[in-house]
Amino acid sequence: MSLYSALSNQNTTVVVTANTTACDGASTAFYLTLGSWPNFSQVDRILLMSSTGTLGNPTIEILNNGAAYRADTTKKERILDSASGVAASGKAVIEFNGNFIEDELRTNCLHLRISFGAAPAAGVTFNVRVEGKRLQTIKVDDAGDTGFKADRTARILRQPTSGNAIDITTELLQNGNPYGIGGNSNSLSHIALVSDSEFLYVGSAKTFKGVMVNPHTSWSQPAGVTLTAQYWNGTTWTALTVQNNTSDGQAAESTFSYPGTINWTAPAAWRRTQISTDPLKVLMDDIIAGNAYPLAVTNPDRYWVRFAMTGSSAPFRAVSLRILE
Repeated sequence: MSLYSALSNQNTTVVVTANTTACDGASTAFYLTLGSWPNFSQVDRILLMSSTGTLGNPTIEILNNGAAYRADTTKKERILDSASGVAASGKAVIEFNGNFIEDELRTNCLHLRISFGAAPAAGVTFNVRVEGKRLQTIKVDDAGDTGFKADRTARILRQPTSGNAIDITTELLQNGNPYGIGGNSNSLSHIALVSDSEFLYVGSAKTFKGVMVNPHTSWSQPAGVTLTAQYWNGTTWTALTVQNNTSDGQAAESTFSYPGTINWTAPAAWRRTQISTDPLKVLMDDIIAGNAYPLAVTNPDRYWVRFAMTGSSAPFRAVSLRILE
């Protein structure tokens, strides 16, 4: 655990803003994940502004894990706070009770569910401004720790439609600040997926429960972009059930829209393997075949998960990706 005083930054004002994805015209509610929100904090108010100047009266629920609640809305204990507001001239200010807000996965994210009595028109977007303050920690594990895994065996590969994979491990693991992950238009971004026929591989020598993905703020997915995830079971790639906090949760969802976690329960059948197009695997094969000079190369078998997106019309650019404990 890091050295940290429970009084550090106490009562410091926190302000985070974000723009939502476009409404699909059918959903009365959508989900929003905001990065760079301190895990031990309170929300005082949220300001909501419509892009069209028309806004119904909103209700906002603050959740400890948006995707987990979306998967089972009977789990009301996931609702940390809830409040409604009255809209006027396309704006609404929603006041909250100042309750302690905790991200279940300890990734310094704030999870919101925003709902209306009727579905907003297709194409409408919202600017969301959240104001609050840091609180004194109330649990020992709040004192500076996060849910990220320091993993020297981690590998991240982008697999194009043909040829060898592209190693983007260093670019995504070391870019950005793990204690305050959030989109930054001034940060370097790296192409993680270009088309529906590509894969993004994430592997580790030990099993892991998810990844934290930080998209670049200058990029957003259109409605109707879905995520698929698979794991290696020793014989074939098998569908993996995930909870996706990068999605807006609409009927025509848009994945990789927000900084957030993609997490899962580690399957019992998950097995280590090598990716045949991994540049390290290719190099080792060349060394063994006598086609390359011998080098000290370490490339253990890993537990791999691979992601793909369907319905995208533009490459997905990421600022950072980190593995969860």
